[in-house]
Amino acid sequence: TRAHPRLHIFGQLEARLQHADQMILAGLNEGTWPQNASDDPFLNRPMKAGIGLALPERRIGLAAHDFVQFSGASEVVYTRSKRSGDSPTVASRWLQRLYAYLGEKRKDQLHRRGERYLSYARAIDDRVERQGPATQPCPKPPVATRPKRLSITEIETWIRDPYAIYAKHILKLQPLPPLNRTADPALRGQLYHEILAGFIQQAGDMPKDEARTLLAGLAENILSKAQLPNETALAWRHHFERIADGFIDWEFGRSESVTRSWCEVPAEHEMANGEFVLRGIADRIDSLNEGKVAVIDYKTGSYPSKKVARLLAPQLALEGALVARGAFTGIDPAQPASLYFVRLRPRSAFEAEDISFENKKIVISAEAISEDAYQRLIAHINAYQDSEQGYLSRYAPALEQEMSGTYDHLARVREWSIGEDADGDNS
Repeated sequence: TRAHPRLHIFGQLEARLQHADQMILAGLNEGTWPQNASDDPFLNRPMKAGIGLALPERRIGLAAHDFVQFSGASEVVYTRSKRSGDSPTVASRWLQRLYAYLGEKRKDQLHRRGERYLSYARAIDDRVERQGPATQPCPKPPVATRPKRLSITEIETWIRDPYAIYAKHILKLQPLPPLNRTADPALRGQLYHEILAGFIQQAGDMPKDEARTLLAGLAENILSKAQLPNETALAWRHHFERIADGFIDWEFGRSESVTRSWCEVPAEHEMANGEFVLRGIADRIDSLNEGKVAVIDYKTGSYPSKKVARLLAPQLALEGALVARGAFTGIDPAQPASLYFVRLRPRSAFEAEDISFENKKIVISAEAISEDAYQRLIAHINAYQDSEQGYLSRYAPALEQEMSGTYDHLARVREWSIGEDADGDNS
């Protein structure tokens, strides 16, 4: 792709076919332009001549022709590096012959005109050295401009990378959608969620074998409608078939304790004395015989762990807190009995993991986890009501070396994070 509509970087072959107002002839060192002539280890010179192949010197002749032709542009800049690594370089024979033709006086005039461009480069280097490394951005916008509504899934982003919330909700910057969405893991998860939601809505009390047939039919129908590339559709269909057995076994293993299920249920809830609105959609909520509910989030990967889900990725716990407060449309308030990550993995790797914790010494119920996440969020909201609380970039990233966040380029993450230790000193 072209980085600039008026700038083109050509090789010698492409440049022969183009015209430009200004030509920059770069790499004018011996061994670069022209390249060194090397003998072929398989065909020596007499052999090449015998079968009509060009000798190595022909390329040098073509390079000389290119140099002369390019030098006929309206404006020409000749450049070379004086060192390559730790070794000095030799000016290209074209430059040496040009100097010999011009004489010392005109050669000096040529160098003085080029000094202007060298001064630009030195000024840039000097400014960078004086400024030092970039600092980790932490903007502090006026409190009145800070977001008053966020989705449940954005809370993890707010905790881990507040700068991303600043860029999205305060600067109002949105990434452009791709022209053609690739068959990525996010799309696969979206389609799997759609399949399972359709199954829960239609399965009812049908026998296990019929339920299995229904699930396979929904998968076939939804994946076909997605218009995926044939090879992707085939791979995802086969992958889901291997997931389906584990899901059906888990579903029928708990069917007697479930009285009703809701899928893709929206919620909206005012908190922090009405100063903030939390909204979202739960993958699934099951009403249980005991009068409580199970909150379920489908996952196609292993993230997050139980510990992370209780502290840094509180989506599931916050859904539990919202269902306890009656925030979900059409669902009466009920305490969560369990908070499940249903990890959609093939066969024996399928797992329904309750993030509540229990052993011989400690019991942390789903209700307690949900309430703790809710109170933590209130404290987080209140902290950002202070004008001195900034939106720090990458406060607690999931992976230190991963820098592909939507707004990482805007925060110049690579400039301030690479080559520094925890105290900010260059390593």
